[in-house]
Formats: sequence, structure tokens, C-alpha cells
Amino acid sequence: MTGFRRQLAILCLACCPLVCGIDVRGDDAAAPAAVESLIDQLNDPAFETRDAAEEALVRKGADAVESLVDAARHRGPEVALRAVSILERIFQTDEEAAGDAAEVALESLRRADRAPIVDAATRALAGNHEIRERRAVAAIRKLGGRVEYGIDENATMMVQNLAGNQFQTAPVQEIKTIWLTRGWTGGEEGLRHLRRLTHVSSVNIYHIAGSGVSREAVEALAADLQGLQVVRRGNASLGIKHLPIGTNVCRVSEVVDGGAAEKAGVVAGDIIVQIDETTIEKFDDLVSELKNYEPGQEAVLKVIRNGQFRSIPVELGGWDNVSAVPAMRDPFGNPIPRK
Repeated sequence: MTGFRRQLAILCLACCPLVCGIDVRGDDAAAPAAVESLIDQLNDPAFETRDAAEEALVRKGADAVESLVDAARHRGPEVALRAVSILERIFQTDEEAAGDAAEVALESLRRADRAPIVDAATRALAGNHEIRERRAVAAIRKLGGRVEYGIDENATMMVQNLAGNQFQTAPVQEIKTIWLTRGWTGGEEGLRHLRRLTHVSSVNIYHIAGSGVSREAVEALAADLQGLQVVRRGNASLGIKHLPIGTNVCRVSEVVDGGAAEKAGVVAGDIIVQIDETTIEKFDDLVSELKNYEPGQEAVLKVIRNGQFRSIPVELGGWDNVSAVPAMRDPFGNPIPRK
């Protein structure tokens, strides 16, 4: 066969389906119809048929989500509730894209105009809040946010030592701090992942200048999530915690591991009275003045230590350089599971 004839044969084979009217789209074209057929079977009188259809829809994952939402909104009561149940099962799967799509779908159904569907979707999300938290934290960190855990003072759990012969109560960790720094790449759209944290309480969100998120957006987020407190800071970090003793004292209660203050030699108990030429009377004064600095800039702190004045040069850091809260351990040395 000559080269021309070979090319002609290939062209004919390629065009043949079009000439003959053959649909070569295959499963992609049939997929929506197949999903709708399975949803129809959710109302079949035979339990085996309904059960098989449900399992098939779960396996289809993200491809079935849109049709399941439509079924929950517009089909009969039994099919609608089964559609919500299937969305919950898809949400629980390990497949990330399918789980995320199902979660968004369940959130949308919480605003549906059918009370039973709203209730079912709300229960599905509330009953899987630990999955939501885990995925939300992963998404926040992927976008450059920082999530820190601390001890939940209102919760304990029983733990067993490695030998398996002792039990003891131990505290549980929960989210305490979320940081939006210059490293945040999610913009205001990324705040939707923080809204997934519906079961957190008493959380500080550190809103750092240059994060790309407006003050109004963070305030709206705080209004949506009960217990969320917004803490605003400039770009530069000193890396201290303060002890509010008296109204005119900025006393250091703790220096953060790896922070600028620790590197410069600031210690717990120091009273900061000046940074460069600016007098510091209380911690808020220091916070306000640090907004005029950038990471890497040098400043001189004047502190009172053991009744004597000291001048301490310090190179200010950024918030990404501040150490995260260390993982807590129980009395046996085992890591404490987070809440």
C-alpha cells in the first residue's frame, strides 16, 4: 500500500463513524443518562434494586453529585432523602474530589426549600464534622495558612500506655489559632475553608498585614463562626507573649521558640519600655508600633530586668518564622489525638 493510500485509509477510518452516524462518545455521553437511570431505580419496589442503585451511585462519586442534588431538590420524598444519604456516603469516601464535591452539595442543600432535605443535609454535615475539619485544615495549610492546636480544657479521653496495662485520662487537642500571613495564597475565596470549621470554639485568627484578605472579609468570617476572635498584626514579629499586669506595663510572659526576641536574648519577666525612640507603656503600644516595621529590620528594645535598664538589639522576624504550638503528649509519652 502506497503512502497516499495508507493515509486515505486512515482518514476513512477516522471519518467512518461520522458518515455512518455512529456515536463514538462512548461512556461520557451515556454517563448522565446512566446516573438518571440509577436515581430512578432508587424508587423501585424491590429492595435489591434500590440497594444496587445506591451502591452504583456511590461508586460514581463526583459524576453523580449534580444529579443527586437535583433529585434531592425535585424528586419525591423517598428518592430525595436517599439522594442526601448517598451524598453523605460520597462525602465520606477517601477520594478527595468526590468528597469535596459532595460536601459543597450538602452545604447547598442546607439552603433548599424543603425542610426534610435541609434537616437531612444538616445532620449529614454535623455527623461528619471531624472529616470536614481534617479536610479543611489540609486545604488551609495547602493555601499557605497555618493551623495550631492547643488543649481543650473541657474535654478529656482515656489513654492506654504502650504496654497496654495502664489507663489514664488525658486532655484532647483542638484548633486554637489560625494564621493568615503574607504566605496566604487563598485570597478571600480561600476563607470558605475556614467556614467549614463549624465545631471549633475559642479560636484566634491572626490576620497579618499583606495576607491579601480585607478587614471586612475577616470580620464577616468572624460573624459566621461563633467563638472566632480576630487578632490583627503588622508584618514584623517580635515573638513574645505578654502578661497584662497593670495598665502601664508591657511584661513578657514567654518568648516564642525560634522567634526574634529569643534570638536577641529577651527573657520572660522583662518589661519592655521602649522600642527605638518610641515609649511603650502597654502591650497594645508595642503591637501598634511594630506595624511600622518589616521583617529583617533591626530595632533596639529597652527593657527593665531585675530593676535595671538594658538595651537589646533585635532583628525582627516574620510570622512564618514563629514556631508552631508543639504537639501535646499524655503522661505515658503518647501523642494526644486532636479533637
